[in-house]
Amino acid sequence: MKTLNKMLDLLETKKYNVCWTHREWRTLWIIQELYRQQEEMFRDRRRRIDDRIISIHQPHARPIKRGKGGGKDTEFGPKINVSVTEGIARVDQIDFNAFNEANYLEDQIEGYKTLHGYYPALVLADQIYWTRSNRNYLKDKDIQMGGVPLGPSKELTKYEKYKARKRNNKRSEVEGKFGQAKSKYGLEDLFNRLPVTIMAEINLIFLALNLIRVNKTLFDFIFNFFFVCRSLLVGYLHPEGEIRKEIAWRIGERMMPNLAINPAMCRTF
Repeated sequence: MKTLNKMLDLLETKKYNVCWTHREWRTLWIIQELYRQQEEMFRDRRRRIDDRIISIHQPHARPIKRGKGGGKDTEFGPKINVSVTEGIARVDQIDFNAFNEANYLEDQIEGYKTLHGYYPALVLADQIYWTRSNRNYLKDKDIQMGGVPLGPSKELTKYEKYKARKRNNKRSEVEGKFGQAKSKYGLEDLFNRLPVTIMAEINLIFLALNLIRVNKTLFDFIFNFFFVCRSLLVGYLHPEGEIRKEIAWRIGERMMPNLAINPAMCRTF
């Protein structure tokens, strides 16, 4: 690096123009900053520095500690904060630097209110979100929380424990969205390099997840509706088929539990 700087200084002294493109000058500036960071860490005998560069082609990428141990204790790439409402995922924050998700809970809830026009009735999240400030904010907005309350633990019945555990298990849906996006839609191996295109790719991945969810829900509803209608019609048109009526009722009860179907409705004509 010192030799390269001396060569550039010599060319400038001789008044020679260096015919480099902007991309080549940018690469030189990144290498200089990378050299400065490594030299500073070596001189001070430390292993951490702010805005550490780990890639010449992607200087915006940062190493992010997961804190979960194992072979993938450190990840390289953007950090994403996602919220899920009725199966629909929304990307709230994308940042290439590490950040604390708990600091953005209020912004996520306010974004929910802006989108839907009202505050959510219940918020389920990991333990890192349940800071005192977030608890007070949810209390002021009259929003229930899925975390463990502060203070001495209360005695709960077996049913209350089961109900609370079942309710808190719903937050695993967010992890399921990440797993689906990584395993099937390329979230774990992004192809773009620029920050803007990387953000666009991430948003498109979650858009695809939401479209598949909406399509599946709509298809299931239409299929169930017509299947129940056909089953009921079979019961009406075959007076001798008492077994058919029973089958129609059982299928309708299983496919559309919210629709009250009674075998007595299948009258014969």
